[in-house]
Amino acid sequence: MIAPGPFGRSLSSAAVIHACDGCAWIGNRNPARAIQDQLFQTGGADPAIYLPVVVLLVVVAVLATLTPTWRALRENPHDALRAE
Repeated sequence: MIAPGPFGRSLSSAAVIHACDGCAWIGNRNPARAIQDQLFQTGGADPAIYLPVVVLLVVVAVLATLTPTWRALRENPHDALRAE
């Protein structure tokens, strides 16, 4: 057990090991092998795994750009340039 931190919480060794597993995912040179090791009965190159992740990332990216785009479209370019 690690000594309590400034907020009175302590980390267990399991939490530290879990955090290190996350670091291994980031630096992994073979993500297909990592997925195969982590998921039950899943191939490393299974499109059923990659396709939903790609779709989710595209949807999040589009949603993240909607508000700034909407604000930019409502603004008059002449007034925006004059304000700067």
